[in-house]
Amino acid sequence: MDREGGLDMKFLSTAAKYSNIIYTIHKLSTLDYVSNKVNSLGCTMSVLDKVTITIPRTYKHHKKEKYRTEVFLARIECKNTKP
Repeated sequence: MDREGGLDMKFLSTAAKYSNIIYTIHKLSTLDYVSNKVNSLGCTMSVLDKVTITIPRTYKHHKKEKYRTEVFLARIECKNTKP
């Protein structure tokens, strides 16, 4: 299985170039990392909610039938976007 890590941060970087407002969801354990990345892009982030979600097994490499994890929903505002 070929999995590429960091795609969510690549997505945020690209989204910040084209949009003033971005909504995103991430594992709660990555809150500080995501916040620092957002700040490095010249944007600000507000955490809208923190919840626990259940994700069903989707791929063969997943070991559990269901996986519960804490996540946060954030609103990112970027003032200096490029068309």
